[in-house]
Amino acid sequence: MQRDWQSWTIQSEFEILYRFAESGKSITIGYAGGMYAFGSLFPFLAIIPKIIGRNITSDYSTRPVGFPYHVEYYIDLEKYYYPVLIHNYFTTAIRLTTIVASDTYVAILVQHCCALFSIVRYRLEYIRKTIKQDKELALLKGDNKFYKNFVYCIQKHKDALRFARCLEIVYTKAFFVEIGLIILAMSLSALQATSGTLNPHLAIRHAAYIIAQLLHLYIACWLGQQVIDHSDRVYTSTYRGEWYESSPKSRKLLNMIMLRSTLPCTLTVGKIMILSLPSFSAVVRVSASYFTVLQSVR
Repeated sequence: MQRDWQSWTIQSEFEILYRFAESGKSITIGYAGGMYAFGSLFPFLAIIPKIIGRNITSDYSTRPVGFPYHVEYYIDLEKYYYPVLIHNYFTTAIRLTTIVASDTYVAILVQHCCALFSIVRYRLEYIRKTIKQDKELALLKGDNKFYKNFVYCIQKHKDALRFARCLEIVYTKAFFVEIGLIILAMSLSALQATSGTLNPHLAIRHAAYIIAQLLHLYIACWLGQQVIDHSDRVYTSTYRGEWYESSPKSRKLLNMIMLRSTLPCTLTVGKIMILSLPSFSAVVRVSASYFTVLQSVR
């Protein structure tokens, strides 16, 4: 990433990198806000029964009143209620921060990968404009300008493909664990939320937790869709520019880009499933299926 920020040759490339970096910043802020908001409702609503002095719980729950989770400290929980509660909230904050930090880091990397593909697309679609902005290309004569520009596009396209491949290699196993835990968490939360003696207070808590998991899942699938879309659009960009003004020798270079762009880059869940928007609905359906099975055997 540092090399890409230092190696841009025209102002438009820098603007593209900056625009996607700002997009990554917006995703980070929005995702962090959503996860902290919905993820915090589950533990913080647990203190309400203790405050109003009522035992608002269900027969299905085994946790002490006023604690977000079932814990065993081998001490008197009534006597040390607030220290234990603070510890519960502190561990919840650590867990949420870990999830937000890891997911937003992936989001920033994906946005940078999309920026690399967008730079290639820009140079292919605005060939004349690119040649005028690039001082090295402007000094060349005749078809050499087109040829060098296409060579640069091939190099940048290889960099983008290599970056996308690294993302897939590094995160495919992590996505497998992450999606698996999301399916399990949503199924169990839905099971608790539909227990026969559950009251509205606990239903809201579980609903907030499920929404946080859905947001978590949607962001992961949306990022995978972004990689697919931006890598796939390079193919159409090859024939949107002024390629017809170049020589047959230069046009042959475009065939290399078009051939590789026919197969879009993807992020997978343990090499089993491709992360995309359609896979979001597929995972939700799987969670619903597991919930139905658990409910039938409860």
